Amino acid sequence: MKVWIINPFDNLPIEGFRPQRYWLMSKAFVEAGHEVVLWSCTFSHTNKRFREIDEAKLCAAEKDLGGKIRLVPTIGYKKNISFKRILSHKILSRNWRKMAEREKEKPDVIIASIPPIGLCTEARKFCEKNGAKFIVDIQDAWPETFERVVPKIFLSPLFKAVRKNYGAAIALTAVSQRYVDLVKKYGVEKNVRLFYHGIELKDYDKKSCGEERDFTIFYAGNFGESYDLETLVAAVKRVNDVRLEIAGTGPKEKDLKLLADGCERIHFNGYVKSDELERLMKNADVGIIPMFADSYVGMPGKLADYTSQGLAVLNSLEGEVWQMVDEYGVGLNYKAGNEESLVAAIEKMRSQDIGKMRDRSKVLARRFNASVIYKGFVIFVEKWCSASLADEDISCSGDCASCSAKCSMEKYYTNVPERNGR
Repeated sequence: MKVWIINPFDNLPIEGFRPQRYWLMSKAFVEAGHEVVLWSCTFSHTNKRFREIDEAKLCAAEKDLGGKIRLVPTIGYKKNISFKRILSHKILSRNWRKMAEREKEKPDVIIASIPPIGLCTEARKFCEKNGAKFIVDIQDAWPETFERVVPKIFLSPLFKAVRKNYGAAIALTAVSQRYVDLVKKYGVEKNVRLFYHGIELKDYDKKSCGEERDFTIFYAGNFGESYDLETLVAAVKRVNDVRLEIAGTGPKEKDLKLLADGCERIHFNGYVKSDELERLMKNADVGIIPMFADSYVGMPGKLADYTSQGLAVLNSLEGEVWQMVDEYGVGLNYKAGNEESLVAAIEKMRSQDIGKMRDRSKVLARRFNASVIYKGFVIFVEKWCSASLADEDISCSGDCASCSAKCSMEKYYTNVPERNGR
């Protein structure tokens, strides 16, 4: 098949970052013998800069991928929630349509992410015009996530567009069970399956928490409104002999540095690339997911990042992540926005056997094994595009030990251990 995969947000490995969902997905389709075009854009959502990729770098990236890469022009923006971003997405959608129409070889199937909604809508219209199959991959809850800052009545055009996109898709995929359930609220009776964020699993150097250094907590991500970083900084300031390493940037950076008030145990590293990110994680004991429940995030990629490095986990995000932390015994949960809850969790974690938590974390990481998840994704898409639908459930949570579904993917798993060390 000729497969087009559309997502403008993921980093590209050629920029010095680890392969993410849509790159790994594209590779899986290539390895299965399909022709792939990966669509991204000229602006990096992550670091809010225009990509510095010349023709030579692009050719090298395409060689590594085994497929084609298309970078769609758009304008930049500084804040995730802003009119400039709305305009950027509108221009991106319009330019994608023009570029897609000029492509000589049309796709058999398009896999388009939500977000962004407008680009997904253009992909749907293109499929309808050109007779291609249309699949939506839900990686975030748009427009639901904006209900925190925008009155719902103003979001009605977006809800209408999303409902139309879901309804037109031959099947849907999602990065969390929360988003699988979300589709049902739209009254869309479609085949929707869960495929978590996948990550390439590597051997890691097991590091024990010794007396020669401070207990180290690590955070990587955006400094946006969904993240309760104020509570994190305040809690670390209160607990002696605890070090906090932060990688990332965002609109709250200045305020967070003022809150840290020059505390020598809190380090802001800025936005770092893969090598430095791995170094910071290898020198940490715990990875933290400090998120509010109303962020509407289902399964952040942070959990895969942290567990792939064998870090214990501190978490405030309710739902799937909260349950996994408990079930696998990889760390502790605390209440977002509650400084006392986080301080107590840090103190309790320091008094427990971090080595055991880190061993269990590596077990949990197997649920995010990219080679398994995206192989399953390809099989799922192939079946729906060929219309030779099996009666089996081929969703891919990566946990065969606890899955009750009849799943054709189990043959790809080996040595799946029981949870929580039992």
